[in-house]
Amino acid sequence: MAAFRKAHRHQASSLGTFFTNLGTTSESKSPEYFEPPKQDELPAPPQTPSKVRTKKRVPWKFTSLVAGVCILGTAYLIVRMLQAAIDSDHRTEAISDKLAEDTKNESPVRESDAWRWVRGEPTEAFRDNLLPNFKYITSWPCAGWTNDVMALVHLIYLAQLTERIPILPSFAPSHLGQAAGLIPVSDVFNLRRLSERIHLPIIEWRDVKSANSTIVEEIGCWSPWIGGGQSNGQPRDTYLPAALGLDISYTPTPYSMKVYGEGDSHTLYGRLMQLGFPSGRHEALQQVSPLPAPTSGRAFEPDDKLLCFDYLYYTSLDRNFEWYYDWSPQWRLIGRHMAWAPTLQALSEEYLRRHFGVEAKGEIPKFISVHARRGDFHHSCPADDWTCLPSMDQLRERIEQIRNEILRRDGGYVENVLVMSDETDAAWWEEVKENGWSWIDHVVEKTGERYGVWYIPLLDAVFQSSGAGFVGTDSSTMSLIAALRVQDWHDGPVTYLTWKGL
Repeated sequence: MAAFRKAHRHQASSLGTFFTNLGTTSESKSPEYFEPPKQDELPAPPQTPSKVRTKKRVPWKFTSLVAGVCILGTAYLIVRMLQAAIDSDHRTEAISDKLAEDTKNESPVRESDAWRWVRGEPTEAFRDNLLPNFKYITSWPCAGWTNDVMALVHLIYLAQLTERIPILPSFAPSHLGQAAGLIPVSDVFNLRRLSERIHLPIIEWRDVKSANSTIVEEIGCWSPWIGGGQSNGQPRDTYLPAALGLDISYTPTPYSMKVYGEGDSHTLYGRLMQLGFPSGRHEALQQVSPLPAPTSGRAFEPDDKLLCFDYLYYTSLDRNFEWYYDWSPQWRLIGRHMAWAPTLQALSEEYLRRHFGVEAKGEIPKFISVHARRGDFHHSCPADDWTCLPSMDQLRERIEQIRNEILRRDGGYVENVLVMSDETDAAWWEEVKENGWSWIDHVVEKTGERYGVWYIPLLDAVFQSSGAGFVGTDSSTMSLIAALRVQDWHDGPVTYLTWKGL
């Protein structure tokens, strides 16, 4: 593999070349096939030179023989043409089946693989692995897994706008505790497929810098977190840079990059994009100054080779929280293409088959998925109690609403309801059971012990996205993205549980 990489690592010299190469993906590429020539394209019968007519006649036996040969030849040609057409169809089906199989069984070397966009194997210092012909972009989200997914989508969108290669950090367990460790993005999402769909190379930090490196590198980055007014002059607190061995001097983004004025933290893509170009960078540095790095105490300007930001969750094209709009570019252009990693998808299907009593490789029955977020949401109630949380009666009503909509659309009745919730009250779950609904108990399944605690929220997210219809919780970003997946991937109806008194 090392020799292969060395021989091929510099095949592409620009992002433009990559875009050209990916203009037609393996999933959309038409298979080659043989098309029989049209009748008017068939070769003309051989012509003999004109001769002076003589009185000598051709014997009738010879004429009959020639006519018979012509008839047999024509019949043979027609049979071959029909056989070629049939073979063509078979070849087309075989190639299509092969392409579908290739999608399931990921090839270790594909056009969009990371090794094409770095010098080679992960190095001790990240700069040693960046190619001279390209520029890169990165960020360090750390605010709950779903919000981090959204922040990475914003990073990738900004990479498109600046024509840079995004380097994705691993997901940080900010909602699980540090003991859970980091999990690479490619363990969760199919990055090869995403790269091909959006025509952009995507790599991860583990492709660039060795996880065992002891080198601490200085780098300058921009801070939309400070520029957006989210802190008292301090960058977003995250332990990802330390895990990557980075000592960062942050420069606040200018106030002019905000969507609105005071009271809102969103910054504009179009303004942040300018920081990736000489004129925009120069203009910004006339307004703001770098802050000292925490380890060295030195202050230095933001890096140009690797454009970096502390936190991009609060980033928009036109207004704040654009994910809630049907025109959201974040979802339409990027998020919708973030399919689950094949291994995670297969594991979720194994769970669902076991839960619904289906044999291996059997068809999973349709179900309505529910995400009833409750745990920490009671703090949103005016009295900081549970009185404003959606009731069980409302949940029944929403489920029936989705069930009836599926019946109206598809003519089928969906009986199964799969509930996901962070509720810890046993009495609440007993009501779920009394209503004939079910849930997958990760304690019983020993999910954390078998696969790691990361797989509890990850599998729940896949279950949510697999419903024929979906009931979510208002104001939950996890519900929001699950609803988008069900709508876009399965054309399923969605609705939300709402709050009382808010």
